[in-house]
Amino acid sequence: MYDISTQKVTRISSSDSAFSPDIDNNIIVWADEHHEDEYYSSIYMYDLSTKKETQIATSDSAFYYSPAISKDRIVWLDYDSIYMYNLSTQEETHTNRTSISLGFDFYGDKIVWSDWENEKPNVYMGTLTSSNLPTASFSASPTSGKAPMKVQFNDKSTGTPKKWKWDFGDGTTSTKQNPIHMYSKVGVYTVKLTVTNAAGSNTVTKKDYIKVVTKPVAAFSGSPTSGKTPLNVKFTDKSTGTPASWYWNFGDGSKSYLQNPVHKYSKAGAYTVSLIVKNAAGRGTVTKTGYIKVISKPVASFSGSPTSGKAPLNVKFTDKSTGIPASWYWNFGDGSKSYLQNPVHKYSKAGVYTVSLTVKNDAGRSVITKTRYIKII
Repeated sequence: MYDISTQKVTRISSSDSAFSPDIDNNIIVWADEHHEDEYYSSIYMYDLSTKKETQIATSDSAFYYSPAISKDRIVWLDYDSIYMYNLSTQEETHTNRTSISLGFDFYGDKIVWSDWENEKPNVYMGTLTSSNLPTASFSASPTSGKAPMKVQFNDKSTGTPKKWKWDFGDGTTSTKQNPIHMYSKVGVYTVKLTVTNAAGSNTVTKKDYIKVVTKPVAAFSGSPTSGKTPLNVKFTDKSTGTPASWYWNFGDGSKSYLQNPVHKYSKAGAYTVSLIVKNAAGRGTVTKTGYIKVISKPVASFSGSPTSGKAPLNVKFTDKSTGIPASWYWNFGDGSKSYLQNPVHKYSKAGVYTVSLTVKNDAGRSVITKTRYIKII
C-alpha cells in the first residue's frame, strides 16, 4: 500500500502470492494463491484500523476474476457464480451458476457482467443484497435568513438508523431525528449529521449550508477603469453582509447577474456603474458616476469669451474637445500658459493674440490653433 499524503510504502500481505487488490475506506481485499495449483485462489481482507488479516472465503475462486469492495460488501467470482460477503452480517451469498467469462463490475447495489450463455455474449445487471450500513442524508428549511433564524432539520437517511447526532456548526448539537435549531448570530454554518445502526455509522457534511445574514452593504471595484476601446473591465464585488444575488448596470445598456463579471466596453465614453445586492435581510445599492472612461484619440476644440475688448481683458476659455482628454495645455499667445481644463486669462496689453490648445489621453494627442483669436485695444 502507498500512502499519498506520507509517501510511505507498507507491505500488507506476507504470502508472496497475493494479487488483484481493491480498497474501500480501511478495508483492503485481494485474491491469494495459497495452493500449488496456480489456477485457484482464496479471498482475503486486511483491516487497516485493526491491522488484522482474515480469510473471508473458504471456497476456491478462479484467480483471474478480482475481488471488489464497496462499503460493507465484497464481491468476487467463483467459477461461474457471483459471490458476495457482507462484512456487517458476516454472511456469504452467491448467484446460481452462469456463463460469466469476462468479469464483472459493481457500484452501489447494482452489479453488471457479461454472460456467454450458448456462446452468445450479452451484458446483464443484477441487484446485490442491500447493505445494512445506514447512509446519512438530510435537508433543512430555511437555509438562509435574518438572525435569529429558526431552522427545521429533516433526516432523510436510509438503512434504518437508530441514532442521530447533529452538529449545527455553531457549537451546539442534537440527538433528535428531526430537530429544530435556532441560530442567534450572523454567520455561515457547516452542518454535519452522523447516523448509526447495529451495522455501523455514516456521516454527511454540508459545508456552508446555513447562512444567517444581515442587510447587505453594496461595494465594488473595477480594473482597469480607463483605457482605449475595446476595454475589458473586471468588476469585483466587495459587498458585506453575505449577498445572495447581484445586479450590475454597466451604464452602456448592458447588465449582469454574476457576482464578479467581466464586461467589454466597445465605444468611447464615460460610464456610470451601479450594483444592487440582495439577501433575505434586504438590499443595498452603490452607484459610481463616470467610473469607467473608455477613450479614443481626442480632438481638440475650444471657445473663448469675450474675444475682444479693452485692456485689461479677462477671457474665459472653455474646452470643447471630444474623446475624453486627460490633460490640457493652453498657450495664450502673450507668453502665458495654463494646464487647467477651463482657465480664465487676463490680457494686460493691447495686441492681437494667437491661442492654441493641446489635449492628450492614453489614445493620443490633438492640437488646435486659432490665429489672431483675441484682440485687445
